Amino acid sequence: MNEKIFSLILGISFSDEARQKKECILVHCLAGISRSVTITLAYLMQKLSMPLNDAYDFVRQRKANISPNFNFMGQLMDFERQLNLGPCHCTCQASPCHCQTLHFISPTHTTPDSGIDVDHWT
Repeated sequence: MNEKIFSLILGISFSDEARQKKECILVHCLAGISRSVTITLAYLMQKLSMPLNDAYDFVRQRKANISPNFNFMGQLMDFERQLNLGPCHCTCQASPCHCQTLHFISPTHTTPDSGIDVDHWT
């Protein structure tokens, strides 16, 4: 398992443990738009089997100013592939896909740090 993805799993485990005990959970980070959102997205992906795009939209509907950085989005995309939640966009014939394709745009077609709608620029 990728070390970076392992840290997502730790956050999910902590959150899940607290929820099972009926305890409240506060997920936070310095600005509240990247790290905390990344853990929240990973939790939704694993516990509710939500593809990344659906989890992103779900969180964004409740908190408009989310912006996971490129590195975190890449980790979430890897996590999505590991969970077999999202479609594979490669041309390989392997099932499940083991390609390591690079993605530079979030699944919602916005740049993660700026919120700029990429469709208007490309």
